[in-house]
Amino acid sequence: MDRKKLKKAALIGAGTLLGIQTVRMLARGAVNRTSDHALKILMEDPYDENLWELISATSRIGLQNVVETNLCSAQGRMITRPMGSPKKFPSLDDIVFTFAQLYVMPTPLETKIDLSVMIGKQAGRPFTIDLPIMIAPMAYGEALSKKAKIALAMGAAAMNTATNTGEGPFLPEERATAKYLIYQYNRGDWGKTPEIIRQCDAVEIQLGQGAIGGVGHVMAA
Repeated sequence: MDRKKLKKAALIGAGTLLGIQTVRMLARGAVNRTSDHALKILMEDPYDENLWELISATSRIGLQNVVETNLCSAQGRMITRPMGSPKKFPSLDDIVFTFAQLYVMPTPLETKIDLSVMIGKQAGRPFTIDLPIMIAPMAYGEALSKKAKIALAMGAAAMNTATNTGEGPFLPEERATAKYLIYQYNRGDWGKTPEIIRQCDAVEIQLGQGAIGGVGHVMAA
């Protein structure tokens, strides 16, 4: 290759490198200006105009719940979610054994375990249940029927545990069926007479429910 061709190739190479470097600098400057402008908008726009409102609004209930609620609304029916529930349930994958845990071997399966719990040890009439599990308060008439309340009372009595009246009316049939009945002292103005409370084994004071804690309560007739 003669000297002229070599010089021409060198000039072309230098020009190409200079062009690439210039494009990189211009692109970097454009990206910096664009990102600075977007960040300025994000940091200074009021919340009702800010794109970050989407993150703030969905962080509590989750983006999937928002999307699926709109899918249900658009289709007018229950949607079929692929691959089942997105909730992650407890599994054995997170269990890690150490030598300290294996030093004392687990209790043999056939060994009878005492699960009984005494409630109200200092009370004049404490009661003992065989399981650390009780039937949750569910109101007669407002949530469950008479048959359902009696059935739960029968199951609780069979397992020697307690059931709860809930905030609804006192049901004498539930009292007759249950071995231990807890009366829920509700926020309303019904029931709660001394005659009713004396028939129960314990009293649960309802301070609130959900997002309406500490306020009064009215039940529709």
